[in-house]
Amino acid sequence: MILANGRGLGTADSWKRVEKNVEPSIRVCSYDAMGAGKSDHVQGNPQFRPIDQVVADMHGLFQAAGLKLPYVLVGASDGALLARRYQRQYSSEIAGLVFVDSSHEEMQWGEAVIAPQFDPNWNNSAFLQNNGFLPDHQKLTWHADIPLIVLERSEKAPLSAFQGLTQKQVDAINALWHDYQVDLAGRSKFGQLRIVANSGHRMHMDRPDAIADAIRDVVTQVRSEAHNYPEGDRKVVHRCAISACCDGGWNALDLDQRAASPRPLFGCLSVNSTHVKRLLPTRARAL
Repeated sequence: MILANGRGLGTADSWKRVEKNVEPSIRVCSYDAMGAGKSDHVQGNPQFRPIDQVVADMHGLFQAAGLKLPYVLVGASDGALLARRYQRQYSSEIAGLVFVDSSHEEMQWGEAVIAPQFDPNWNNSAFLQNNGFLPDHQKLTWHADIPLIVLERSEKAPLSAFQGLTQKQVDAINALWHDYQVDLAGRSKFGQLRIVANSGHRMHMDRPDAIADAIRDVVTQVRSEAHNYPEGDRKVVHRCAISACCDGGWNALDLDQRAASPRPLFGCLSVNSTHVKRLLPTRARAL
């Protein structure tokens, strides 16, 4: 299972509470984003790196780390955009998905219909393309019939979070957010939507147990599906999950070795466009 950070920003520590709740039989992988934590630092603001470049970095990092295929990929907020883009580009590598209060590719123009003044970038083609959003009234075509659980927050975004908007507009945006979660859950024949009680958008902080439960259930489905293939066409299901969070990041990878060692050793793998360097072990911590 791999925990991914939205827009390629942030560190593995964003997922610490979730990792502590995941069953020991599931191998959990999280990482520092490019320019964050123990990863290589880059010139300029890493937030402005195009989504396709971030996804390519993810792929290179996972390969350099020697992670066995396939993965379960977990993405929160904009991190779910990365998860879907990754699954679309490397579909054979992803066996299951968990979306945590996911952003939606249509949300920029969808919210602009309700409140065009809310985000002036809604019709900025370069911004939309670089961040994985679709242009005006273009529909998402992504579909994947693999185990999928969509987790939605129970707490609605308050008026105070939307400067200059009316309560009616905020209510409409909250309703649209729910519609997007329903839509995403319907994009796999195995899809499930779960509304998580007592949770806001930062669900990895509010209800890490709910995320861990969803990870367990998707991994269980994946492992079960592996036994339904003919003997020469059987999928190898490895105990590794990957995740992305709304304020996370790319390049240094922490591998939770609980399945192999009673004292987990964390190795940091740092990757950039010109070199790969391994730092092992970099730290140890008990979960």
